[in-house]
Amino acid sequence: LLQAKTTEQIGTLIKSGQFCGPETLSKMLTQQNHFGDTALMLSQNPEQTQLILKAAPNNKTLEKMLSQQNHFGDTALILSQTPEQTQALIDVGKFRYPKTLSKILTQKNIDGETALILSQTQEQTQALIKAGKECGVLEKILTQQDKYGNSPLLQAKTAEQLRILVNAAPDEKTLKTMLIQQDKNGNTALISADKDKTKALIKAAKLCGIETLSKMITQQNNRNFSALMMANNEQTQNLVTAGKTCGIETLSKMLTQQSKG
Repeated sequence: LLQAKTTEQIGTLIKSGQFCGPETLSKMLTQQNHFGDTALMLSQNPEQTQLILKAAPNNKTLEKMLSQQNHFGDTALILSQTPEQTQALIDVGKFRYPKTLSKILTQKNIDGETALILSQTQEQTQALIKAGKECGVLEKILTQQDKYGNSPLLQAKTAEQLRILVNAAPDEKTLKTMLIQQDKNGNTALISADKDKTKALIKAAKLCGIETLSKMITQQNNRNFSALMMANNEQTQNLVTAGKTCGIETLSKMLTQQSKG
């Protein structure tokens, strides 16, 4: 099963396992290769994912399949390549194993990365956020950081994905944490942002109040670079306007900050 290349092959092998009985089928579905990957982790498309999930002969096997980790600490959810695969894994957990779903939503690989930190698309991000909310772990998954300090917000691929994340914050405290989190190099989402992300982050910070906005726009990384120092023309205008909103003290601080080189 681990070597199967096509959906048809997977189906044939599963049927053969079913013929041999639940013990054989369970072993097939939870076996791991030399990297620790299972058939579920290696599935290439939503059809294969659904086929493998439905093949589980009992609850114990299915629960194990969902939470298994390879030698790099990745789960099937972390490795899911499409929104449809992500949703299929969430649905199985949501309806049958809510505790297991909470676990796999917050599980980290050896680099400390979660499914949400590695989310590649807006649809995956939305599915994970919805699941996190239903399981009561939304605040946790929104603010988790990997071993390099990256959070879901710091890793957002697009401005729209970033907006989805900030809009998902369940309260002001969580949103503030997300906005001012720094990675191991001291970078924040704002320091690393392009012009569209900069607008979205400033808008979000305003919801938390002047104090949060002021802190966010004056934060510096480990080399003392601020968002303003990294900005292009449009970003500069937006950041200066935000500084004026906060007052002379904040604007003056922004304009006189210096980097280490």
